[in-house]
Amino acid sequence: MPKASKEQSQLNHERVAATAARLYRERGFQGVGVAEIMAEAGMTAGAFHSKFGSKEALADEACLKAFEQVESVWQAAISQAERPTDAFEPLIDAYLSIEHRNTPAYGCVISTLATDVSRLPEDNVLRETFNAGVRRALDAVASVLPPELDDESRRQRAVVTYATLVGAMVISRAVSDKSLATEMIERCREGIKLPEQDV
Repeated sequence: MPKASKEQSQLNHERVAATAARLYRERGFQGVGVAEIMAEAGMTAGAFHSKFGSKEALADEACLKAFEQVESVWQAAISQAERPTDAFEPLIDAYLSIEHRNTPAYGCVISTLATDVSRLPEDNVLRETFNAGVRRALDAVASVLPPELDDESRRQRAVVTYATLVGAMVISRAVSDKSLATEMIERCREGIKLPEQDV
């Protein structure tokens, strides 16, 4: 068979990473194997090693891809708002929604894979990928907070807001009681809304 062009090879590489990002968020690292990821991406399992080398490298690229996907959604919302603060409520509402809860494959990588990553050795490359992802997420949250906040107050509110978002989503997915899951999302959403005077 003819060898794929560099451009096609790169497209194939990105398709596999995007497929892995979706399947890992949906099922966790242990819930899906390389062969299934490759098949879902329309590639043979034999092509895996030439493209990624190891399952760990694929997992890292998949998480980077997932972070990029979520960050692009946040940045688009911020860029469309008249003021950055105007994006706060829509972003919070979108994150703490039943739709996000029910579609983990397309949502926040932290709320779907943090528990898996927490069990990895400290020197695993995914740890640093998550460190960087969380830092960028905190910066994104801070960027839509009221401009009059001082640096310390902004950082504190960003951390509390982001931890509430992720924690509420993790718990709402973990419980089988749908009314409790909904309450978790709705009460946390109300709890982190900006006071009227801050908007």
